[in-house]
Amino acid sequence: MSKLNVLIVDKNSEYSSMLTEAVMRTGMAGRVDTVSSGEMALAYMDRQNYDVVVIDVGLSAMKGIQILQDIKRRHPSTRIIISSAREDESRDQTVQALEMGAVDFIVKKVGVNPEQNIEKIRQRLKQLFVQFRLEALQKTMQGYETRVRVAPGQQTLQGFDLLLIASSTGGPAALKTICSQFQSVFPIPVLIVQHMPAGFTRSMAQSLNKDCVMKVVEASEGDLIRPGQIYVAPGSYHMLVRGDRASKPRIQLQKSEMVNGVRPAADVLFKSVARVYQGANILAVVLTGMGSDGSEGVRALKETCRCYCLVQNEASSVVYGMPKSVVDAGLADEILDIKVLPRRIEELVCS
Repeated sequence: MSKLNVLIVDKNSEYSSMLTEAVMRTGMAGRVDTVSSGEMALAYMDRQNYDVVVIDVGLSAMKGIQILQDIKRRHPSTRIIISSAREDESRDQTVQALEMGAVDFIVKKVGVNPEQNIEKIRQRLKQLFVQFRLEALQKTMQGYETRVRVAPGQQTLQGFDLLLIASSTGGPAALKTICSQFQSVFPIPVLIVQHMPAGFTRSMAQSLNKDCVMKVVEASEGDLIRPGQIYVAPGSYHMLVRGDRASKPRIQLQKSEMVNGVRPAADVLFKSVARVYQGANILAVVLTGMGSDGSEGVRALKETCRCYCLVQNEASSVVYGMPKSVVDAGLADEILDIKVLPRRIEELVCS
């Protein structure tokens, strides 16, 4: 498997050195270059092919968001990872970058043990790099799956009681595409789990709310689950549904153990819905993301509810992990491109 060429864009020399060390420790990098400005990054990229660019979202001269736009336009196949300090002023920019197509972000923590920080970043980068290489190999061998596919023999349900959406790597952009294209206020509640740390989910919910006809909020403990409203699981908390259908279910937040290596986890939400909404019609949507979170939850929903499941196809997924897990388990009812998912969801919910 060939090595990756990586470009690091960061104005802070300490952060740049830390990121370089983390990249090298993955064992998957060939060439690693560092620059301190957006202008330099674009100049380097015009001379050298880079598989991955790690960009500081808070660059002052040429903003990280502007660099991302230029890279997406001039080098569309390059994967972009955002690096961000855990500061309020950078969260909105990070979410905006993710919605524009950055594949993921890493947090550069201030005031922590440098070695621990490097190791944590290395682990995340290694996961992403492995996924990038596997997908490149699969595309070379098989090509993209671009068709809309429907699982044979499945009867489409109608009259749904709840819409559930799960996403991870690449999810913010997919969620932006979906929520911004809804034309109607749904007669049912919508619950979203996006793998993201605390603080960033609130920024994402606020961003989605600006472009959606429905109200989008970060969920809070005890929230009444209302029709026509979208609830985003807060970072670092599992989101569950408690109560029963007759007594108006509410949101429950738990800071219990991680599930599938994440918190919030879609499996936790889906399984809680399977308990509370027994016999109900549930529409589950599994979008782009690394790992297998969501598949066991969909299985539980299909065992106790009447669950219809849509998954994002490989061609439009940033990482075809979570959708593939559902497909491989035989739990997907329709496999759709992100471009048609919003319309299909609305057709099913509002018909």
